[in-house]
Amino acid sequence: MCSLGNYLERKFSTIPPRANIQGFLQLLMLVVQSQSLVVSIPVLVTWTRLLSHRALGPATAGMPFIVDLLELCSNRLLRYENLSEDTEDPTYVLLIEDTDTIPERHAFLGNYRRYSCQVIESIVHLRLSDAFSHILGRAENALRTLYDGQPPLNPSNYSKNSIPVLTIDTHATVIETALRGYVKWRTVRAQTPEEEQKMVAIEAYFEKWCGQLLEMKFEDPLIRKRILQLLVAFSTSALDSNPGFMLKVLEHILMTWPALQPEHKVFNDAIRDLQTESMVELQRLASKMPDHLLVSFAIFSQFSGWDLLLTP
Repeated sequence: MCSLGNYLERKFSTIPPRANIQGFLQLLMLVVQSQSLVVSIPVLVTWTRLLSHRALGPATAGMPFIVDLLELCSNRLLRYENLSEDTEDPTYVLLIEDTDTIPERHAFLGNYRRYSCQVIESIVHLRLSDAFSHILGRAENALRTLYDGQPPLNPSNYSKNSIPVLTIDTHATVIETALRGYVKWRTVRAQTPEEEQKMVAIEAYFEKWCGQLLEMKFEDPLIRKRILQLLVAFSTSALDSNPGFMLKVLEHILMTWPALQPEHKVFNDAIRDLQTESMVELQRLASKMPDHLLVSFAIFSQFSGWDLLLTP
C-alpha cells in the first residue's frame, strides 16, 4: 500500500481523470488507522508525501475523510511511553508486542510523532480555518471535561504521568504543531487583501481562545506548565505582533507563581518544574517583547522581586 501510494504521488499528473483516487485514498485511511503503529507508520509516511504534493495535496485535503486523518494524527501524539504498564489500550498493547526494547520503542514513537506532526502541519496549511476550528474545539472540550471519570487531584499520591497530564500534553502538542503550520501559511500566503483579512480573522479567533484559556484554573503543576508553554507559543508565533496579548501572558506568568509543598515530594518536584519552566518562558517572551513592554516588565519585576530571579 505504501508503494502504491508513493507511485500515485510520483505519477499523479499522468493518471487519467476518471481514476478512482478517492477510493484508493480511503483504503489508505483504513490502513493508517490500524491499531498497530508498526502497521500504520509506512502509510503515514505516504500521507506526508501525498499532502505535500503541489496538485494532489489540495485535492486530497478537500475530501471528507481528511478530518478523520487529522483526528487520528492528533490522538497519536499521545506519549504512549508514559502510560502505565497495566494500560489496556489496544495501541499500547500492540506497541509493547511489536517492539523489543525501551530505546527501540522510544525511537519508533519519536518517528511516528514526527510524521504525525508533518501531516497536521500540511492539513493546517491546506485547510486553515477548518483545521483550527477542529483542533481548538477538541482541546477546549478536553480542558472542560479533564477530570470526568478521573479521581480529583491529590498531592499525597500525585503522578506526573496521570491521564489528565498526558491528555493536556497531547492537545498542546497538536496546537503547537498547528501553529507552525499557520506561521508557514502566513509567510507564503498572506499577501493579497483577501488572505490578509483571513489572517486578521483567525488571529482574532486565537486571541479569544487564549483569553478563555487564561481564565481556566488548574491545580496540577504540570498541566499549568503545559498551558503556560502553549500561551507563550501563541504569543511568540501567531500573535507575535499583538503586544496586548503578550502583556496578558506576562502578567499570567508573574501572578501565578505557586508555593512549594515540601510535605508531598512528587507534587513538590512538579511545582519546582513549573517554577523553572516559568523562568524559561519569561526569557522567551522577553526576547520577543517590544521595547515599551520590556521597560514595563523591568519595572514590574524590580518591585516584585523577579529581577533577582532573572539575573543570570
